[in-house]
Amino acid sequence: MPAGSGGFVGGLSIVVLAIVPFLVHHMISGAASPGLVVSLAATQATAMILFCTRRLATWVRAAIVGAALLLAAAAMIAFGLPAASVGRVVTGGCHAAAYLSLLIWFATSLRPKREPVVTALARRVRRTMPDKVVRYTRQVTIAWCVFFAAQLVVSLLLLLLAPENVWSAFVNVLNLPLVTTMVLAEFGCRLILFRHEPRTGLIETLSAMRRAHAMPANRP
Repeated sequence: MPAGSGGFVGGLSIVVLAIVPFLVHHMISGAASPGLVVSLAATQATAMILFCTRRLATWVRAAIVGAALLLAAAAMIAFGLPAASVGRVVTGGCHAAAYLSLLIWFATSLRPKREPVVTALARRVRRTMPDKVVRYTRQVTIAWCVFFAAQLVVSLLLLLLAPENVWSAFVNVLNLPLVTTMVLAEFGCRLILFRHEPRTGLIETLSAMRRAHAMPANRP
């Protein structure tokens, strides 16, 4: 693919994944036509697939998207699924897939002879890595694992026990604010705990996270 196109598609996918959930929540609340429901579901699923497969060749990504959409259409026809059900499945599936993949990435980095994800990120932006920074970044990696697991558990509990609008608000509307709150809370802790030491800024940290996620995972 042309240089830079992968980054453009990845960035566009992130924008779509950030905006579409709000529209999906509006849809689940019963204020959308069946055609719009299906269109939004297809857009969200396509953006998620493109984002998760951005390291693969263009034709492979296109084939995966095409196969996924064809299977979804076949399932709707074969089982007579209503459009609202498709929207629920897609939005719940995208939420679960995103947090499950992040949980696996962060949790597996805590295994022996592996470097925790946050430690690796800090190493990319810091000149030195004192022992207390290594310990702290490992603890932050654990904290993110707890956050990802909590997202999955709360989503499942709300899906089973709460009204549909409440579940939809959690996975669609509150998703981004909760992640932002977690990032800012960790940054605040860093400012307090390491106030007498050189620190990396929030923008540098987010940039390092973006670069790390674009690279293959570290191997033992």
